[in-house]
Amino acid sequence: MEIKPLLTEEQQKELDMIRNMSYEEVNKWAKNLPICEGKNATDNAQYVDMTLEEFMKTYNLEDITNEIKRYV
Repeated sequence: MEIKPLLTEEQQKELDMIRNMSYEEVNKWAKNLPICEGKNATDNAQYVDMTLEEFMKTYNLEDITNEIKRYV
């Protein structure tokens, strides 16, 4: 079974770049990002055409909700 990456190549490069920044550099960089809020916020979100079960199977995920609730 082939596991699809969660991030695009461009997103992975950006994540790697952030990991190599200092806290101050990340804050400065983040101030230049567009804010995703308001009634059009969902327009910026990537649509996933899968059911929850398909998504979990595709990315080999497990539901740990009950485990988390044990500690809350």
